[in-house]
Amino acid sequence: MVRIYVSEITGAQLLGSTDPRYVKNWCSEHGVDIYSESNKSYVNHAEFELAYNRQFTSDLKNRFPEDWEQRYDHYNRGDVLSLMKLKEKYYKVPMTVLRGGRYQHPEDSGNTCSLRVRKYNPKSKSGIDRAKKYRSE
Repeated sequence: MVRIYVSEITGAQLLGSTDPRYVKNWCSEHGVDIYSESNKSYVNHAEFELAYNRQFTSDLKNRFPEDWEQRYDHYNRGDVLSLMKLKEKYYKVPMTVLRGGRYQHPEDSGNTCSLRVRKYNPKSKSGIDRAKKYRSE
């Protein structure tokens, strides 16, 4: 078992706090067991990583059910090139336009996003002149 001491978690500010009480509360809320050895507290590294990345892995599972594990591995290794190749494969398919200005990717089941484009209406004279210039081109 690989250990992470609570002092290491607070020192690296992994949870955004340097207070060990906050780290212990976070661990207990997220189901990470805290162990003690003399006067030092530690957690299991794998258990902590699992709880820390739970939301991210859940999002990956929802968006990419077929190859989420491969994507997660690329994220952890920092392999940007492989991620770009996977994303190209994903985004080359055109998105479906739904009613109300919503768009949906064919591989996303039920996930839609709303895009609203506002037309720029300048108020100053110089802004109006610039807008006319670009609209005429």
